[in-house]
Amino acid sequence: MAKYPAMIWGILSGLATATMQSSSYVCSRIFINKTGSPILLAIYSQILMGIFGALLWILGGSQFSMPINAQNVSILSGVILTTALGQLCFFWAAAEIEASRLSSLTGLKVVVVALICTIIGRDSFDAMQWAAVLLCAFAALGMNFSGLKISGTGAFWLGMMLIFYSICDILIKLLVGVFQGSSILVASFGSVAVIYAFVGLIALVLFLFIKKDYSLFKDALPYAATWFVAMLLLYFCFSFLSVVFVNIIIALRGIISVFMGAAISKLGYTRVEPKTDKRIWIRRFIMASLMVLATAMYSYSSIN
Repeated sequence: MAKYPAMIWGILSGLATATMQSSSYVCSRIFINKTGSPILLAIYSQILMGIFGALLWILGGSQFSMPINAQNVSILSGVILTTALGQLCFFWAAAEIEASRLSSLTGLKVVVVALICTIIGRDSFDAMQWAAVLLCAFAALGMNFSGLKISGTGAFWLGMMLIFYSICDILIKLLVGVFQGSSILVASFGSVAVIYAFVGLIALVLFLFIKKDYSLFKDALPYAATWFVAMLLLYFCFSFLSVVFVNIIIALRGIISVFMGAAISKLGYTRVEPKTDKRIWIRRFIMASLMVLATAMYSYSSIN
């Protein structure tokens, strides 16, 4: 596929990923506010996503495959493990940090990814690309400083989430490269199906050791559905763009979350999104706009 059409597909799917992830963060906050348990959200939502993955695998399994060898199995296992751990850390972070800020702060992942890629020698970046990475990180931090203080617990789980998700992204890029299918779309969707089917099995084992409340499957469904769709889009995005470029694009969920958070707070759902001063929302919007600039800078550098 030519360079420019591939980049366009990657950017569009990345923007769609950002939108779905922003929505999923709100859904996770609603569930946790109701139950008070990130663990329950992890278990019930992952089982649902495991079902989604299994159904997708059953329906389209003949259209995609992965060559079985030690290296590919290691990559697959790594994605499964970091996906599960990253999700768990995310749920704990969501219990401490309101949805709009957590969505924005996840933009810090671009720095972690860039550093890991540089250390392992996977990628090299020019001056403009590093400037875009740092600008994106600055914007994410700027949103945080304009809001309420994050607890030490929230900061810890946020940091762990960034590390696990960063490693996961690098492994996902490798995974979509080894999956084979009748098209790029089929291959990327197939990798999501396999990953979440296995993660769902892990959650199902944990389900055996908790007190059952089957009504929670209904409560977890909005998060599970929005996150699973986000992952379908994300894996497709990784088929076209580098790990760092993808993370810069999906960091734009910050600007999406600014509007979502303002609307939710205005409607009176303060347990999901606490009321904040108008000046804070203006500062958050400015920082989100800097993320747009960072994306434009990285895009320009990648083209030239």
